[in-house]
Amino acid sequence: MSGHIYSLLYYGGNNKPTPRLCKIQAALMTGVHPMWFTALLMLVVHVTLILKKPGFLRRVQVFWMIIAPYLMFLLWALVAVYGLSTCSKKGNGYNECLQQAFNKKRQFVCELHSYKDNDAGSDITQAMSIFTLIIGILIIGVESHLAVDLHGFYKGLSFSHHIDICLLVRVVFFSVYISVLGAIMEVARLFNHKSLVPDMYTATLGLVVFLIFGTHPDVVHTWIGCLLCRRRSKRQQTGKADISLPLQNNYGKGSSNSYIEPKRRRSSSVPFVDNRKALRASAPPLWEIHKVSAAHALGRPRSLQATQVRE
Repeated sequence: MSGHIYSLLYYGGNNKPTPRLCKIQAALMTGVHPMWFTALLMLVVHVTLILKKPGFLRRVQVFWMIIAPYLMFLLWALVAVYGLSTCSKKGNGYNECLQQAFNKKRQFVCELHSYKDNDAGSDITQAMSIFTLIIGILIIGVESHLAVDLHGFYKGLSFSHHIDICLLVRVVFFSVYISVLGAIMEVARLFNHKSLVPDMYTATLGLVVFLIFGTHPDVVHTWIGCLLCRRRSKRQQTGKADISLPLQNNYGKGSSNSYIEPKRRRSSSVPFVDNRKALRASAPPLWEIHKVSAAHALGRPRSLQATQVRE
């Protein structure tokens, strides 16, 4: 989504963007950074809650965590639209609040400028930077709590042993990169609006996401399977041995001759025959089994045991 917003001028296909396209991109770009930081905050909070109470998240909580970044993006985009509507237009049709594209400082995008005082565009940009800085501080606090939980996991606390530690470490590294460096870039933007370092930091986000999450073993195996067009092998239903398992071992509730009948395909031509009664009839009586077991315990010869069974 952010990539498409940053590429709107490229989709326009003109060397000089139209005022309408420039306004649209400037309004949308105002909500990109708050959306990123809000999404990262929701991710870290979600991971922390999963560690604390796995399986206890309600659907309503997950729903609000998912839509919160988009709501924040829409809110700041509307604020930017209101700010653009209050600024006067120049003779060339561009808005005074816009930082025009293809100038020395912003060569590929249109956005609200942040270098004029007493201007709606500058006020909105500064407010957005302060907001993202506050969210970044909150993310750092939640990350510290998450790091303590991970340390407790290694110390043997009562956490689930089915947690993917590798993924959690990657989430922590990604959140540190976004929150800490992002907060520093926002502070630099406030004090030095002509610096290109924030733009260079933004350009590295795609590569960082790929290196941190794209190299996860599960993701790599999934991509390899897609590239090689591998299909999941179906389980073979034929050629398996039928195994009869005893239901109970005690004689009070059931005999040891009881078993689980394997499933068979029912056909209209061949009726299904239940041979459990025949097997029970052919088995020796229960009292003879006890008699043989008692004789074996007393140390009697096998010939005597066989004679007693035949009797």
